Amino acid sequence: ITTNRIIAENEHLTIAPGTTLRFGRNCSLIVYGQITAIGTAERPIHFTARATTSTWGTVFLNSLTDRTNRFAHCLFEHNANTSVNDLPVTAALAAYTSPVTLSNCTFRSITADDAFNSKYVSPTIFGCSFSNNLDAIDIDMGGGSVTSSLFIDNRDDCIDLSSSWATIAGNRIRSGGDKGISVGEKSRPFIRDNIITDATMAVAVKDLSHAVIENNTLVSNRTAVALYRKKISFGPATAQLTANVIHFNDQPLSFDRGSSVTATNNSCSAQLDGPGNTRTRPNYNGAWQLPAGSPLRTPLLIGAHR
Repeated sequence: ITTNRIIAENEHLTIAPGTTLRFGRNCSLIVYGQITAIGTAERPIHFTARATTSTWGTVFLNSLTDRTNRFAHCLFEHNANTSVNDLPVTAALAAYTSPVTLSNCTFRSITADDAFNSKYVSPTIFGCSFSNNLDAIDIDMGGGSVTSSLFIDNRDDCIDLSSSWATIAGNRIRSGGDKGISVGEKSRPFIRDNIITDATMAVAVKDLSHAVIENNTLVSNRTAVALYRKKISFGPATAQLTANVIHFNDQPLSFDRGSSVTATNNSCSAQLDGPGNTRTRPNYNGAWQLPAGSPLRTPLLIGAHR
């Protein structure tokens, strides 16, 4: 593909399993209509650059309808920041006001700011893999869900939420970069059953955001949970911590002036005020699982070690 390809408002593009689309530098697929790209585990759909040493633009969803765009078993790689009609687009797959679902997709080696970015829409992301990118997922002004996905060695934020009410559940996040989950600009996410390791901040809650953080395992990070005001036009942040395991971090929690947490039934290396909190140290095996006889399994199962 050596020039931008456009799917018009009244068109529906279907891509067959096993298809490989090779894009030239700065070339993009621009969808004003609808796209369905359903591969299989044996025959994935591949979005990549024409040359192994080159990059390409984006798949840009800017639908003028409410029809859902669907991607399954797709591989995106080697994207760079680009523009569409003078609008900067900084993701391999960008959905602006366009409903979209992703399942079992892989995003890797992307030099654009984000692997996936959505604006003013609530995406559904399930069972996907993100590795060796900058930001992996950026959800702006929308809800939706990110579940059962894997994040490995992304160099900035793995999940970045801005004015978002998304559900983030059942993910395995090994950061290798800045934040595991970044919550900003009046976001109200539900964060549950995630294992987050090796981040500068496992969960950062900022700028008038409030996060419900429940049944997560936050281990081997510089800071497990950080609450602060970053932008002068916003204010402090709050969080509700329930039934999390917070151990083996350089710093379990940090707050700036005005930010606060309520904490119930957590196991944390630091003393937390609130009912049911304990400092009991988990006896994990190598896969961050608790043995059957662990004291953290009774009377209340806490953390994301199911």
